[in-house]
Amino acid sequence: MVVIGVTGSVGTGKSTVAKFFKRLGAAVIDTDHLARVVIEPGTPGWREIKRAFGKGVLLKDGAIDRSALAQLVFSDEAARKRLERIIHPRVIREVKKELRRLRKFGKTQAAVVEVPLLFESGMDQLMDSVVVVRARRSVQLDRLRRKHGWSKKEVDARIKAQWNLSAKVALADQVIDNDSSVADTRKQVRTVWNKLARPNRPRRNSRSSRS
Repeated sequence: MVVIGVTGSVGTGKSTVAKFFKRLGAAVIDTDHLARVVIEPGTPGWREIKRAFGKGVLLKDGAIDRSALAQLVFSDEAARKRLERIIHPRVIREVKKELRRLRKFGKTQAAVVEVPLLFESGMDQLMDSVVVVRARRSVQLDRLRRKHGWSKKEVDARIKAQWNLSAKVALADQVIDNDSSVADTRKQVRTVWNKLARPNRPRRNSRSSRS
């Protein structure tokens, strides 16, 4: 089973690309979902966030107020890094656990791990191949305004919190341009799939140690 990391910047269309991989037969691991799971009320991650940021980031039912937390960490780099130190190790453990399960019980040629902060978190070390999804800044802005209602300032803050997209592209094994038509993106995904999800596929030279 090949492990494919799908990353990019906010609003470039990582989830769309992961969805197309899933339709081709890949098992998809969504780290955004795992990041929510590891901070559910009562978990160690939830308790650590409560200690680090106070009750002001909790809703009435005790769940993490993701909107309030986002406002805090995207305006304070030290707070963002503190949050990442809480969440990233826990998400990585969950990804490793799911990959072990898929290797033991799965019947798929490929596992796709959708990770917004793939390089930033060091999770690229778990991947056999990395696919970076890119789009023009104007396309990112338009998508995020329509999806979340974010202002340009809010979008810029989230983009700034990640590596520059060009730096990710430079480290990619495959690049998918997702600022054209859906059909064009789907075609690019199929091309990458045919290249990676086959016997004797190329692998990253230094990415083979996965625990």
